[in-house]
Amino acid sequence: MYPWSHNSSRMRYGESGFALIVTLLLLLVLMLMAAGIAYMGSAYVDLSNAVSLKPQAINAAETCVDQATDWLKTNDGINWVTGVGSAFDLADPSKGPLYQHNLLTDTAPTGVADNRSSEFKNMAGRGGFKSCVIQKVAATSITGVGKEIGTCDNCSNLSYTVKITADGNFNVQYNSDGTINSKYWNSNSSRSLLEIVLDYIP
Repeated sequence: MYPWSHNSSRMRYGESGFALIVTLLLLLVLMLMAAGIAYMGSAYVDLSNAVSLKPQAINAAETCVDQATDWLKTNDGINWVTGVGSAFDLADPSKGPLYQHNLLTDTAPTGVADNRSSEFKNMAGRGGFKSCVIQKVAATSITGVGKEIGTCDNCSNLSYTVKITADGNFNVQYNSDGTINSKYWNSNSSRSLLEIVLDYIP
């Protein structure tokens, strides 16, 4: 037996153990990389869904503006704007005339049967507004202005500047205190805040 045979076999055993450790470390690194890629992919999908559904939340906020301007034409709206005109949430659960209004009610056909698909109704029913605050900002006299031929002599001599602030959302659940319930927030949820200032003549 050669004197170096025992040493060479010992070196071979040591190298095989080192290779096992390196292999395990490489597997750990690959697993961490895969987990990171999966997380980034999931976050990207959530962000993409939130962006792609943002128009639905904006449409819900615009629904508030549409219905608030319609409310201004009613007797209650005229009395409000010609009176104090303090900030009033039209979507208030206790006294708001637009409480529980949403995209579905705003787009409902009038005078004919509602033959819209169930998919559309499901989508529109998830878009609504949490709050729809209307406030009179100013009243401006328009006496002597607009008295040309064809104008209305019996119209109001005041022009009212009105601000409407809408909190539109799509597939969003809120807590009783008005904060978003994060338990139900998901990749299909979106929120939009919209503020409109308009001139209104009753």
